[in-house]
Amino acid sequence: MQMNHSRTNGIERVLIILASSLAVFGGLVLSGLILMTVISVVGRSIFNTPIPGDFELVEIGSAVAIFSFLPYCQLIRANVAVDFFTTRTPPRIKALLDMAGNLLYAGIAALLTWRLALGGIDLKHYGESTMVLQAPIWWGFVPAVISLGLLTLVCAYSVWRSWREAVQGGQPR
Repeated sequence: MQMNHSRTNGIERVLIILASSLAVFGGLVLSGLILMTVISVVGRSIFNTPIPGDFELVEIGSAVAIFSFLPYCQLIRANVAVDFFTTRTPPRIKALLDMAGNLLYAGIAALLTWRLALGGIDLKHYGESTMVLQAPIWWGFVPAVISLGLLTLVCAYSVWRSWREAVQGGQPR
């Protein structure tokens, strides 16, 4: 689903720029992981020398990439929605149900941001690192916390957007 950028307000424009940039970053991380995996598999099969710690990098990088896509996905309303029970519901009621779902998602995103930030701080404090590369694990938490923080803001904006749509008779802008 594409957003109508001609009818966006200032807050929405900033969120679009931030979420889009973060999604591009996630795509670049994912592309880098794909390239690294191909090089490692070829190196393992032809030269018997894989990239050391490739599985660790894929694990951390995949998490970073996935978290990076969440704010954009929420902002453009691309999350999976089961609307089987609401297909014949009036638009205003659908907007209010969307608002309730967005409010719940905002709460979950805020809780995850908080707990992931504390978990990352603990990992840094205890110096936990990966087995092969001995890379600090907390590094992967930084982009994840940033992504979840932006997701929380996007969800809060989505609550406001759904409320505004409900007030306007359920019509999306």
